[in-house]
Amino acid sequence: MTTAAADKTVGGDGDGPQDLRRILGELAHRLDQGFGAVLNQGRENLAHTHDGPALSEPDLAAALLKLTNAHSDGTGLTNAHNALTTCWDEHPEVVRVLLHRPGYFLDRLPELLTDSGPSAPAAVPALGDGEGWRVFAACADLLWDYLNRDTPQARKHRHLVPLAARTRFLALSEPFRHPDHQVWSDLSATTGDLYRVFGHGSWPEPARRAQEARQIWRGHLNGHQSIPLFDHAPPTAVEDEVRSLALIPATGFSGDPLVLDTPSAPESAEDKRAARKRTPALPPAERALLEEVVEQHLLPRFATGRVWALALGLCRTHRPAGQAVAFAAVAVCTAGAFACTVWALLDEDMPLTVGLGLATSTYVLIGVGTLWFGRLWAMPLMLRLSAAAAVGLIVLVALHPDWWTNIRPGPGLYMLLALLGGASFGYLLIETRNHNSGQFPERLRSATGPLARIVGRALSVTVTGLVHAFLVALLGMAVIAPVFSEEGPRLTTAWTGEEQGAGQKTGEPAPDPTGIPGPAEDTATPQQEPPRQPGEPWAILVTATFWCLAAGVFSQILWDDQPITAPLTHRRWRNER
Repeated sequence: MTTAAADKTVGGDGDGPQDLRRILGELAHRLDQGFGAVLNQGRENLAHTHDGPALSEPDLAAALLKLTNAHSDGTGLTNAHNALTTCWDEHPEVVRVLLHRPGYFLDRLPELLTDSGPSAPAAVPALGDGEGWRVFAACADLLWDYLNRDTPQARKHRHLVPLAARTRFLALSEPFRHPDHQVWSDLSATTGDLYRVFGHGSWPEPARRAQEARQIWRGHLNGHQSIPLFDHAPPTAVEDEVRSLALIPATGFSGDPLVLDTPSAPESAEDKRAARKRTPALPPAERALLEEVVEQHLLPRFATGRVWALALGLCRTHRPAGQAVAFAAVAVCTAGAFACTVWALLDEDMPLTVGLGLATSTYVLIGVGTLWFGRLWAMPLMLRLSAAAAVGLIVLVALHPDWWTNIRPGPGLYMLLALLGGASFGYLLIETRNHNSGQFPERLRSATGPLARIVGRALSVTVTGLVHAFLVALLGMAVIAPVFSEEGPRLTTAWTGEEQGAGQKTGEPAPDPTGIPGPAEDTATPQQEPPRQPGEPWAILVTATFWCLAAGVFSQILWDDQPITAPLTHRRWRNER
């Protein structure tokens, strides 16, 4: 049912138009978004032209009316289910409509539940949230059970089980996305819609079946590329599906997680304020699901903006304030490290130690935040990039000092930076497209939006990699390299601005403080080459930053099975090939 159709419907179980938009309208929207846009593409040519006549079968209308009456009086639910499955056995085209076009079936429900039929001239009475949702949810749940039966009629649709799993989860979970809706109002009196969907006194059966449906659909969604119908969906379709799987809102990733349990709605304003203060933390099952969504679906597709939105949760009813403060502290230290480093390179009176301290504090805070808040908090920071940048730093420290003594600003340096940065961005761009599996529209105008999204995602990861590479290069070239590199003390002069051994001539041996004359100078031995002087400090730091970025990006061949955005973890406890 489209939103427009929901706007013009009235009444039914005492529901107003606003209520209709909240459950039936949003359910129809979720059915049509994500994979819903391609459900009808895997059918034979002109098959959709038979869907209307299929839903006009008198047996279907009679079975749906019997199901509605069973929900109303609480008797005859088994007979109503048998009548519906008998209709599906005799009319398999009805099953195909429910599988390929569940939204179209939901839109036709009002006329199917009337005696007048679709050809009646009078306006079709609208369905309320309660009656419409009960019938659709019961059909979706029964269809799942029907396809898993070992009967000849069901086996012909067995390959479409993932479609039934998706519709069942969306149908059963929709009331849990509206915890303040009147569908929950009569729950304590055991007379509400949730009790009547599976027979009187069936609570907590709706919650149990909704949780079961989510686990089943979650398994299909994690292996969606093995399902031919889903494999060619647009790249962002799976992101819409994982949002419906884990979150309440139909758009955006910063809203409340979807908790499939009875909402506890306080009655008074005082109770609401008290409940807001004592609201428990996110349940472990939902938190684990959010981690899986980020790790398995969003980060591999380089959807950094959506990962940050989910981690920050700015639109949640109860925001994770402590985690947001920790992110802010990391951002302040990072920005301060960059600003103080630039200031120190421009002003000789400004010591570099302030920037080094802030850079160190950045990773200390990241470590503390990860230990305190867990993996989900650290995932948007993409710590694999910093670890990969450290690989490039190892190479820089092992190189001969000629590279930092000969480096000077000029066209050669600028070409080097452009080559390293361009190659890194190009590699990430290709990796982004390969991980955003699916088909783009053939027309260039229609594909402009998805292509721009791909470029933006690759650019966001490149910028994140540059930030990590800068911090690693700063600490490495100013602290580590002077200790382990050849002529490391001379590299220190690039950061301190002070010459070692000032006051004596270059190449002249230092005087003996004891005053005892040493051995006579061997005039036959030529004097050693004067120590090298470091190049421009900012040129050394910028070159090291871009080198660490490139080395980190291209070191992905060492763990090719994982994207560069994957968290710092290598062990999995899952049944994977």
